[in-house]
Amino acid sequence: MNDSFRVMTYNIHHGVGMDGRLSLERIAEEIRVSDAGIVALQEVDRFLPRSGFRDQIGWLSKKLGLHAAYAPSINMRFCQYGNALLSRYPIVNKRVVYMPGTLERRSILLAELLIDGRKLTVANTHLGIFRTDWARQMPILQDELARMDKPSILLGDFNMVTGNKYMKKLRPRFIKVQLQTKMPTLSYGGEIDHILVNAPTSEAFAWVQPSKASDHQPVVALIKWHPSVISR
Repeated sequence: MNDSFRVMTYNIHHGVGMDGRLSLERIAEEIRVSDAGIVALQEVDRFLPRSGFRDQIGWLSKKLGLHAAYAPSINMRFCQYGNALLSRYPIVNKRVVYMPGTLERRSILLAELLIDGRKLTVANTHLGIFRTDWARQMPILQDELARMDKPSILLGDFNMVTGNKYMKKLRPRFIKVQLQTKMPTLSYGGEIDHILVNAPTSEAFAWVQPSKASDHQPVVALIKWHPSVISR
């Protein structure tokens, strides 16, 4: 397995930027500029009127030449809304775990990527906005994470800051990759988009990629596994 990865988590707000304009092309450019090989996306539409009936993940996959997986948190006949994954590496397995929510159902997208003959598990999620949501959703997420005994990466929009008591429940199994410089991941303030790993690293740091293409800003991380991980 490669010892170094560049990954991204990005709530794309179905392609609507801070200027109120819908442009999936701007989202594609943010992903391209990041040079991330693994990209976790939240708030991705498929065939919804508000986003021009476009299959957003299908379009991004084709535009960027990346493998894709999708987890529809909400199904409205043929319209869908949820989480997605883009990957430079083949996606050999995908599973979706659903979680209850006050305003809407939430989900966890679990995918296995094949890298140099070894599998890497990637989990992408988008939690609710209320404490009552976190109280119901976090145990489900913890249960899924507890099954991961191989090197894994957890990414997503958690709708809570690092110091939140529910975020602390992910430790010590998963450790957050810290931002190099404290910057909001929400365009209007707040650090609620996170990248975490469950295996030792020799180098791991993250940064915010300034952007107005969504109401969130992309978070990108460089993760370099410790030699002990590669030799497993």
